Amino acid sequence: MYVFIMCFNAIIVSLLNSGALSIVNYQLSSPHPAHPSMFVCLLVLPCGRIALDSRLPRTLNVSLIMIMSMRRAAMCGLILELAVAGTVLQAAETPTVAGKSTAVSSVELFADEILARGKDFQIKSSQVEKAFTELKASLAAQGQGIPEAKRDEVERQVLERLVNVKLLSAKATADDKAKAKEAAAKSFDEYRKRWPSEDAFNRQLVALGMAPAEFRARMEEENLFREVIDREVKSTIKIPDEDIKKFYDDHTAQFDLPERIKASHILLLTRDALTQQPYTDKQLDEKRKQADKVLTRAKAGEDFAALAKEFSDDPNSRDQGGDLGTFARGRMVPEFDAAAFSLEPNKISDLVSTKFGFHIIKVTEKLPARKTPFDEAKKDIESYLSTQEAQKKLPDYLKKLRDDAGIVFVKK
Repeated sequence: MYVFIMCFNAIIVSLLNSGALSIVNYQLSSPHPAHPSMFVCLLVLPCGRIALDSRLPRTLNVSLIMIMSMRRAAMCGLILELAVAGTVLQAAETPTVAGKSTAVSSVELFADEILARGKDFQIKSSQVEKAFTELKASLAAQGQGIPEAKRDEVERQVLERLVNVKLLSAKATADDKAKAKEAAAKSFDEYRKRWPSEDAFNRQLVALGMAPAEFRARMEEENLFREVIDREVKSTIKIPDEDIKKFYDDHTAQFDLPERIKASHILLLTRDALTQQPYTDKQLDEKRKQADKVLTRAKAGEDFAALAKEFSDDPNSRDQGGDLGTFARGRMVPEFDAAAFSLEPNKISDLVSTKFGFHIIKVTEKLPARKTPFDEAKKDIESYLSTQEAQKKLPDYLKKLRDDAGIVFVKK
């Protein structure tokens, strides 16, 4: 099992065991058609927050699994720990119909009460009601709901999250905010590029119950919290060298890298990118003729990257000239896998037909199996272990923020 899965699962399982997280697998419109089961794991958090973590990274660079994925998984866990504040949404075993409830809004029946207050802010019932409604809408978008019997429990958890948002936002410096804004803009653009068009991207967000501006704002908020936690908590942690070496020695199999290849492809879809409906026979015939023409040009020596940018329907790799990065066997659909690993470097395949369409594949490098050296993995193991320690320290840190702010929860 790859290090990414190991680290990510360790974090998520701990949250699930504590009842802190509800996970929904939401099938997207195949943003990377070369992969056999591209989906994102929707981590449903209070206030309708959704953290997206692709189970199949775009580059699929196995040699950098420790470098890329451990860092991402660890930070994802840290942000989740923050967002849920130790106690958040317990998944509903018996969902209500599309998240709908016949209950009348408490704001309509009662005055806008103060539910929590501190030295410089207060949280009112209308804010909790709004956050609860957003959460319910996000769950409804995935066909889940919140039983009315759990409403009080979930509203309490949402209230605690709103308090933590206030406290952490107050700790953010101008530098934190600038870094968060820059990171959010970059992440937003990366997500946007995974879709064939602006309209397709927006439709997927609507399916998740949010507008593009809201999605971007929440990404910025997530990054802001990460910056605060890095500076206030994680930066104070020092992992001894012997602990890093012990982790490496104890997980030695996770650093075994199999045979890999570096490849690019040109994809001509044979199904609608948004609806995933197969093309008609006439459309398929047109696509086949187009694919044959592109293949002829590629084998004649034209620049492969330029052809990919002009003709490929894969939004993830098109702008990179079709580059798929480095990957091992089993990471692509079987037909693609077999063709790619049979090629010699700098050779171009014939048309490869998969359920996604026609692929033209070029292998640029073959990498033999090897073990990642300790020196190469050390920095990222340290980052992962630091994040684990930060998770342990986070509850005490949040408690101190609450105490310093004089937070009082007013019972309804």
